[in-house]
Amino acid sequence: MLSKQSIVRASVIMSSAALISRMLGFIREVIIAKFYGATSSYDLYLIAVTFPIVLISTLLYTIPNTFIPAYLKEKAEKGSKGAWNFLCGFFTYWVSFIFLISFLLFLFAPKVIALFVPDLSAGDKELVVNILRMTASVVFFGGVFSLFKSVLNANKHFLVPAYAPIVLNIIIILSIVLFSGTIKVKAIAVGLVAGYFIQAFIVFILVEKKIGLKISFSLTQPALINAFQVLFVILLIEILGQLYVVVDRMFYSALPEGSISSINYANTLFQIPIAALGITVGSAIFPTLSEYVADNKFDQLHLLIEKTINIIIIITVPIIGVFIFFSKDLVSVVFQRGAFDVNASFMTSNILMFLSFGLIAFVLHAIVVRIHYSLGNKIIILVSTSIAIAVKIISSYILVPKFSYNGLAVATSISIFINLSLLIFMLERKKIYLNFKVHAGNLFIMSLITVISILLSGYVSVLLFEERLIFKTISELFLSAFLIIVFILLFNLEDIRKYFLTRFVKNR
Repeated sequence: MLSKQSIVRASVIMSSAALISRMLGFIREVIIAKFYGATSSYDLYLIAVTFPIVLISTLLYTIPNTFIPAYLKEKAEKGSKGAWNFLCGFFTYWVSFIFLISFLLFLFAPKVIALFVPDLSAGDKELVVNILRMTASVVFFGGVFSLFKSVLNANKHFLVPAYAPIVLNIIIILSIVLFSGTIKVKAIAVGLVAGYFIQAFIVFILVEKKIGLKISFSLTQPALINAFQVLFVILLIEILGQLYVVVDRMFYSALPEGSISSINYANTLFQIPIAALGITVGSAIFPTLSEYVADNKFDQLHLLIEKTINIIIIITVPIIGVFIFFSKDLVSVVFQRGAFDVNASFMTSNILMFLSFGLIAFVLHAIVVRIHYSLGNKIIILVSTSIAIAVKIISSYILVPKFSYNGLAVATSISIFINLSLLIFMLERKKIYLNFKVHAGNLFIMSLITVISILLSGYVSVLLFEERLIFKTISELFLSAFLIIVFILLFNLEDIRKYFLTRFVKNR
């Protein structure tokens, strides 16, 4: 068991490392925008790395959530020797599996691309296939890193695995700066492969030094079989959740040049509040949710859920307002330099605006999914995610011919609302009811406060700074935040909510 001081130390290490890594990741995207902009070459790069990146993203989430509980349980029941045997077996089969995936991606790259984006020209297809083959190995390196990071964390080694991802972003940035002039967009791929290799190598050396490994194909441990059964269910759920990206890139041939790049840049900004609120808050409350479920404390569970949703509404609605009203200024300040021109800003800001309508659903989805995981409802998550992806595909085919890249953003927002609605409906089937009147009241009030604050701040910022874009954008953001806080403190959100319910809901 970790002591309280150890838990605090581990939390500080992991939080600070995650913050630095996210900042570097953001800087990486800004540098990519400067060197490549929203161009067909960067579109083609993104198509090429779609499957490796989707697989890596799922592995980084899935492995810690399946391996660590199983490993610690085995250690508690059978001691260090039993846990080590479990680790060696898991390592052997896992490394074999991810090596096979990487090899198949490399081998069948031409067929994968032909099925994924069939209308590419011969030259474009050759470039995409070459980049996919270059980056197929990152699935292996990413899978190795994810496992060894989990092993080290389970054995109370946090510093090196937490800071290793920082190396990845630094290497990608250096590769772009040094080689983009000679090998063009392949410079990103070179940095990606080198970064994932070095990241995996660092944690491998530490695992070998601290714990040691051996190859073991033994399947005599029931815990090993159970762990892989859970792993593949969660892996399937997470892969389905990543298919939003895959669906968007399937429409490459039906979109203007730079559309895929612009969607990626818009997602860079869009994912910030999802990570900061949905994923962070969801991860923070997950242990408490699980504890309440295990102890049958459903009153406390319901109270925690209600408070969390209220907090999410209060924080997320202003961010949506910023993305809707200030998307053009925000995108221009962050990305518009070098190869990222006015047209790229226009496309990216429009996509961000339409994505923002689904932001609250994305953040709440990250919370509600944790609730279902705490209840053991993996199949419900799998079904709802499958339905949402089907909705995304169908609505994309309907909307893209009329609204181009904006249609993809709208389809994403529609599908996440469907997913969230299904998950909430299934919660109610489990007798966990949400107070929709309260949440609707808070949503209305925060929307009103946000619109008033943003309109006022926008007007004042234009008067103060006119065409000085950076200062105007900073003024818009800070003034909006200040006015929203003032309105909430002055009028008391709870009192406003009660007034709204009394006047408009009960009279119906």
